[in-house]
Amino acid sequence: MPREVPIVSFVRSDGHYLARDGKRFFPIGINYLPSYLCGNHFADYRAEHIQADLDRLAEMGLNSVRVAVFWAAYEPEEGHYDEGFLRAFGTFVEACRARNLMVMPVFLIGTWTGMYDAPYWKPPGMYEGEMVELEARHIASFVRHFAHDPAILCWDLSDEPYYLEELPPSGKRRASGEDTPSRQIAVRWVARLVAAIREVDKEHLITLGFDPYPVNTNNGFALEEIAEHLDVMSYCIYPWTPGRTEVELISYGAFQTRFFAAGKPPFLHEGPGASSSSASEELLADRFRAWMYSSLANGTIGVMPWNYTDYEEEIHSRWPLEEAPLEPNFGICRADRSLKPRGEEFLSFAADVRRLPLDQLTLDPPNAALVYPYDYYERAGRLHDALWRQFTLAKGANLNLDLVREDRLPADAKLLIAPGSRLRLSTWAKLRDFVAAGGHLLGLVGEFDFLNPLFADLFGVTVEGFRPGSLEAAFSRPWGDLAEGQTCTFSGSANRLWGRPAGAEVIASFADGFPFFLSRDLGRGRASLATVPFPALVALDDPRGESTRVALGILRGARDLAGCRPRVDTDLPWVETALFQSQGSDDWAILVNYDRTPADGTVRIAGDYTGVCSSAGKPLAATRGEGRLGLPVTLRPHGAVLWRLSRT
Repeated sequence: MPREVPIVSFVRSDGHYLARDGKRFFPIGINYLPSYLCGNHFADYRAEHIQADLDRLAEMGLNSVRVAVFWAAYEPEEGHYDEGFLRAFGTFVEACRARNLMVMPVFLIGTWTGMYDAPYWKPPGMYEGEMVELEARHIASFVRHFAHDPAILCWDLSDEPYYLEELPPSGKRRASGEDTPSRQIAVRWVARLVAAIREVDKEHLITLGFDPYPVNTNNGFALEEIAEHLDVMSYCIYPWTPGRTEVELISYGAFQTRFFAAGKPPFLHEGPGASSSSASEELLADRFRAWMYSSLANGTIGVMPWNYTDYEEEIHSRWPLEEAPLEPNFGICRADRSLKPRGEEFLSFAADVRRLPLDQLTLDPPNAALVYPYDYYERAGRLHDALWRQFTLAKGANLNLDLVREDRLPADAKLLIAPGSRLRLSTWAKLRDFVAAGGHLLGLVGEFDFLNPLFADLFGVTVEGFRPGSLEAAFSRPWGDLAEGQTCTFSGSANRLWGRPAGAEVIASFADGFPFFLSRDLGRGRASLATVPFPALVALDDPRGESTRVALGILRGARDLAGCRPRVDTDLPWVETALFQSQGSDDWAILVNYDRTPADGTVRIAGDYTGVCSSAGKPLAATRGEGRLGLPVTLRPHGAVLWRLSRT
């Protein structure tokens, strides 16, 4: 199998992807733990076994590994460093270098299969005071030994630090409007650790390993401010959320990629990951495929599943596996190094990534955005599920969508979706200006404090109340592909905005006569409003049901009226598309089926293309009409394809 060039230069970031030796470099790697030990293998370094593992990784075509530097192993006593650990780690790096595998060390382990790593503790805790200086000294001491080694991919400050110790709940913001103390503490902590590395190493990139916790829980880590101190943002994909439908679970890959980017390149440094005990191997392989291609379609710069191999059965009853019954079989390989179905999908994905001429490609940037409030993190426990559900539906309608905080509205967006939670008054003024300048704003009424002094004039509606009511709706005017007379009944219950049109056109009404969906021209743009948070009322366990079809139709209609129709589009719900534009002759497209049901329909591609072929080079039947190429597509459950679009 062709191997990459020897490791002779440091990895850089060009703002979109990583680069090495003047060429873009996409880490296709793995989180490495050997099958014989769930723990610190540098203290039990079985060279023959580890070299056989690395041979297998090289044979698979991987280019990087992520490994834990356990604090207690390297610095068992304060200020005393284990030279044996350093020698074993250096031996590991050399073995990786010989196989063209880069190494990504991670410090301050919050959790690594249930292992929490802090050998000593100083008040007031790990984020302030003396403890921070001890952490900085610990990391810098290790980094100093490998600061000039280009075989190091990047430094990972911590793996999910909030499992070592949580910041105090962020609570309310200060009366002056300053950020909460927890936010400030987290930013200062990251900045100090980064500075400690920069004192001894000005070459390597720096990141921090997050799981979904900062996005779904109030824990003080505001990603946008943290990102300002890091070179790349690292995140995980794990299907831990119970009670979710398949389309929601698959959408979480894109959701995590977009949310954790926070203005920096997003790196799937730990994931996908799933225990073989949690679902069938067939289903997990299908999910892995969809998550990986969807992450690529949404801008990830690397993929490293958790983890390499299952553990040998004889150590299942030892700590920490004894107390972690899902953990023994997360591997993409079995304990005998044979590939599981998800491992086969990973290698197929890796082969497709290698086919992409990344140096020549630019991923089409989002032209729409879902706006979340500045204090989202303080309200994450209440807002996360609604935001995720709204994002899921938007992807089901094939929007090229970003997630943006209200203080960072994109200047080039054509469609902004305000998802029903409280926003700042200054943001509403910006949204009004956005519409006046030609943008399309879609408001989804949710919480009562979504209302504001600009609301009535912006959306052309008078407000008469906010309370429950009928959820049976009918369209009196067409909207996108929703025809006049279309009806639907949303499930569940929710407060509705009771209002009357005052400048807006009623598109659909509830059975009691009050508007459900309105739209108006304002300035050079358009403002549309749903008077009920319909994404929360859609039965996604039936992703092709009536209420879902109406919800997707509303979003597609807003997308097309705003001029956001993607260049690669389809008549299929729940199929995401993405386009890589080339500086050369050929572009590349990705299609991902979020649904567990096979997708069979038509894809339409705008542009001066003359043909389409699979990533492996097989020509596909396509015909031209109405300025677009059209071709049939069939995607298996959670299927994904990579196409090459030719101009010659």
